[in-house]
Amino acid sequence: GFVQECGRGPFCLARVPRLEPIAARMANSKAVILGVAAAAGAGVGAGFLVAKALSKAPSGFGERVAAAKSKVAVLSPADAKEYIAMQKPVIIDVRDSGDTAGAIKGAVSIPLSNLVFAADQDFAMPVDVMVKGKVAVAKGTKFIHPALQGSKDTPILVSCGLGGQALLAAEILVDYGYTSVRAVDGGNLAWQNFGGEVCDCLKSTSAEPTIVYTYTDEAPMLATHAFYPIVKAFTANAGVGVELRDISVAGRVIAAFPEYLTEAQKMSDALSELGELAKTPEANIIKLP
Repeated sequence: GFVQECGRGPFCLARVPRLEPIAARMANSKAVILGVAAAAGAGVGAGFLVAKALSKAPSGFGERVAAAKSKVAVLSPADAKEYIAMQKPVIIDVRDSGDTAGAIKGAVSIPLSNLVFAADQDFAMPVDVMVKGKVAVAKGTKFIHPALQGSKDTPILVSCGLGGQALLAAEILVDYGYTSVRAVDGGNLAWQNFGGEVCDCLKSTSAEPTIVYTYTDEAPMLATHAFYPIVKAFTANAGVGVELRDISVAGRVIAAFPEYLTEAQKMSDALSELGELAKTPEANIIKLP
């Protein structure tokens, strides 16, 4: 930046950062005032006042993770499993979007590099961003991820490969005002070692489109048994997969009480999982008559 007079006295300076116009508006930055006044009646010359940082900033990844851990609630894989069963949290995997294997079942992908804006419910582009005379990003555009659009009191569970990135991501969420954030100690590898359910649910379905066909234990059950085989046969030749999910009342009751069931008896809460899927841009919902 450069230094200019600020008009607040003979020794007052303003340090003005050199910011590009869009960055300046996005940050809503304010000039940092470095004021130094002569002590009245002291008869001493005024100099520059150098402020010493109250605490040392993290100098590496390990220190940054340790600092985050002091602010974030960390759960063992066993506690995380209970947390998922009881609280039905939004599960966020913050690994790079190219790393999709072995995610905690039901997780959505929000890479750590995106979370700083994908978790901000208030930020919107203050100006149109132009590229060669055309609007590339319109004023007012928001970048909040659909999974984080609801109440900030919604339970959230964060994981990654080994746990470090999850702590950094959880710290961001806490700083942004999310009130019920937990991170998995040891990340996905610890979760897998514990025996937790995993999936490739972060994988993009653009190359392999899939229809999720739901059935219930009410009158539509007849339609399901009659129409589902036809849909499956028709889509097989088109390279489209079909998955059957149980959203019946009986299935949801079973999913709500995993602590009373054996591993063989447990069922996932398909309705909640599909509810999260419905919030994503990739989802298309078809209601059969």
